[in-house]
Amino acid sequence: MLALPLVVLHSQQDLEFLCRDATLGSSSGAWFDVSDGGNGATESILRYWKQLVPKAISLVEGCDCVAGCPKCLSQWHCPDHNNALLKQMGLFVLKAACSK
Repeated sequence: MLALPLVVLHSQQDLEFLCRDATLGSSSGAWFDVSDGGNGATESILRYWKQLVPKAISLVEGCDCVAGCPKCLSQWHCPDHNNALLKQMGLFVLKAACSK
């Protein structure tokens, strides 16, 4: 999550995100720490969720790209190389997450 270092002392390289599309219309995902024994990055996402999501929204909305880019909306170690990146969908998901 690109906004993570804007809120806590972690880098986006401290965690990974695994997305699984089990069936059409049903997906799941999970963040996890990349270091053995954990580094606290995933816990920081949960602890600072209410500060983190609005920062992520601002980051994406403030970017002048059309579809999403490494500055605003990408996963640094995406196995799909961010081919499915869609800025409008990312904003939709972030705004939905902000209301929770």
